[in-house]
Amino acid sequence: MTKRINLTQHNATPEQACAPRSKEQAKQIKRLLTFEEPPNLEEIYSRAQALAEIASEVNASEAMIGGAPYLVLALDPALRMRGIEPLYAFSRRESVEVQQEDGSVVKRTVFRHLGFVRLQSCANGHTWEVLGSSLGVTYLRCKVCGEETECY
Repeated sequence: MTKRINLTQHNATPEQACAPRSKEQAKQIKRLLTFEEPPNLEEIYSRAQALAEIASEVNASEAMIGGAPYLVLALDPALRMRGIEPLYAFSRRESVEVQQEDGSVVKRTVFRHLGFVRLQSCANGHTWEVLGSSLGVTYLRCKVCGEETECY
C-alpha cells in the first residue's frame, strides 16, 4: 500500500492524498525547509538527510517535496537511497480578480493540483535504482535494461 508524506511547508490538498502529519512533525518539517541565510553545502545535506529520515520513520513509500531548489537537489537522492519515491506536485495557477466596493481590485491566486511529476523511469519506462550519491550527483541504473545516468 502506498503511503505518501508531505515534506513541504504547505498543507496537502485532498487531491494530493498525503498521510496526516502531527503539528510537531509539520513544525519540524517547516523548520528544516526554512533558511534564514544562504546555507553551506553541509547544512543543505544535513537538512535533506533529516527530512528523508522523517519520511523513513513513518514508513512512507512516496514523499511530496518542494521548496528551495538547492535543498530539493539533495533531498531527492536522500529519499531514493531509502527507497522512497520523491513526487513533485504539478499545479495550475488561476488568478481571480474581485472588485471591492471602494473600486480597488483584489487579486487572488488559487493553485489547482493537477497531478504529480515522477522522475523514476528510464527512456523505456522502467524503474531506476540508486547506485550512490556524492557531492550533489546521484548515480542511477535502470533495473531492467541496465541504462545508467547521473542526476545533478
